[in-house]
Amino acid sequence: MKLALAVLFSAAAWAQVTASPTSITVYMRETDTNFTPTQAFPAVPITISGTGSWGITRGGTLSTACPAVNGYCVNLSTSATASGGAALPVGSNAGTVYLYGYNVGQFNLTPGSYTGTFGIGASTVNVTLVVLQRNAYQAFSYQSSFPSGCANTNIRYADADTCTITSERPTSTALSIPAVGGSYTDAQFGYPITRLTSSKNNVEYSGATAFSATGKYVVTTAVGGDNSTNVYNRATAALTYAAVPVSNIDKTMWDPTDDERIWWLENGTIKYRQLNTGITTTA
Repeated sequence: MKLALAVLFSAAAWAQVTASPTSITVYMRETDTNFTPTQAFPAVPITISGTGSWGITRGGTLSTACPAVNGYCVNLSTSATASGGAALPVGSNAGTVYLYGYNVGQFNLTPGSYTGTFGIGASTVNVTLVVLQRNAYQAFSYQSSFPSGCANTNIRYADADTCTITSERPTSTALSIPAVGGSYTDAQFGYPITRLTSSKNNVEYSGATAFSATGKYVVTTAVGGDNSTNVYNRATAALTYAAVPVSNIDKTMWDPTDDERIWWLENGTIKYRQLNTGITTTA
């Protein structure tokens, strides 16, 4: 009888829970805290099974890499909406904990992969945080003394941001519209404006930018007639690719890195066209 009890006590002492999944990868984008809103770190559930104490421990680069009060970049909680720093959760037997990002420390990391671990019972949960480069954007600055009648109200903005615009809606006689390829100087911003297209041409509003990756091209659509989607070169004001065979300009978007590639949606498929080769591919 004493031997049987000893065996039972021994089995209970060595009981350990397990966790799933044991490998988690989260992708985040590098941010500029002056200009970019804080990203939402996805809460990833980890299911704990079996009996015994969780005995959670933390290790790896992600436990020391972030410049926060507690140093760590990621944390665990029993709440799916947790934020901020807190002690690792304590518990036993079956349950659920959530991986989350601690404040904004992880967003200050330079691009690359960072790894960390959480020991949960008999399991080791490996966490990889992949920090991608921030979205590319074209740096710009207004020329001196422009825009007219504007003020800078926020140090986050490099240029004036609040304006009282003169002649915002000019009368029909205020401006002589130039011919295709002709230019005029905008009185508010001081820059030359070149007319690219004939009348009755539009760019897509709001859904996607009209400009290609580096601003080399502009995509427009003819209103009426054949409704052709056309691509113009900004520097030469020339029609470079006429009647591009996309489904519709409101389903069309530029590639973020390649000036010569344009994407669109068509009948439940995603396609792209390499403009300089004329080859269309179903992705």
